[in-house]
Amino acid sequence: MTIAPIVEHVGGMEHPHVYSPDDLAERWGCSGETVRNMIRSGELPAFRVGRMYRIRWQDVDRHERCERDSE
Repeated sequence: MTIAPIVEHVGGMEHPHVYSPDDLAERWGCSGETVRNMIRSGELPAFRVGRMYRIRWQDVDRHERCERDSE
């Protein structure tokens, strides 16, 4: 049985509500540990579900826009 991710439609685009560090690692071409270090340092906002970190899509979008603007 496959569980479909929860998605939200914003501006005509489909967004998952939350990402895991491993989802973002794949998206950004880095390791999951790098993403977890960004969370622990406060660079990337996140919340916990049990022992697992989750990152809201809005925070991912904000982070990616800031990265693009600084390049």
